[in-house]
Amino acid sequence: MPRERSQGFREAVSRLKVAGVFFLFSLSFATSVFAKQHAVDDLTGVESWQFSVDGVTVSLTQILPDQVRAFYVNRGFEVEVIEPYALSCVFMTVLRNDAARGVVALPIERLAGDD
Repeated sequence: MPRERSQGFREAVSRLKVAGVFFLFSLSFATSVFAKQHAVDDLTGVESWQFSVDGVTVSLTQILPDQVRAFYVNRGFEVEVIEPYALSCVFMTVLRNDAARGVVALPIERLAGDD
C-alpha cells in the first residue's frame, strides 16, 4: 500500500472511530430519553425517536446503508473503509430549537422523567 494511501486510511479509520464514539453516546442517551415518541417508516422500516421539552426537540433516526455510503464517499472516504461502518447501525441526531427563548437548559433528570 503506498504511504499516502496508508496515511489516508489511518485518518479515515480515526474519523470513523470518533463517529462511532458519538454514535454510542447518542444511542445510550436515546435509550433513556427517547421513549416519548417512536415511529417506523412503512416503506423503509427506518425507526426514529423524538423527545421535546421547553421548546427544544431532540430526535434520533436510523440511516440506511446507502445513505451512509453516499455521505462518506462524497467526503473523500474510500469505499473499503466505509463499508464496515455502512453495514453497522448508524443514526442521525438532530437538536432543534422550536420555541425556546434565551439560554436552554435541559437537566438530565428532567429528560429522563415521566412528565
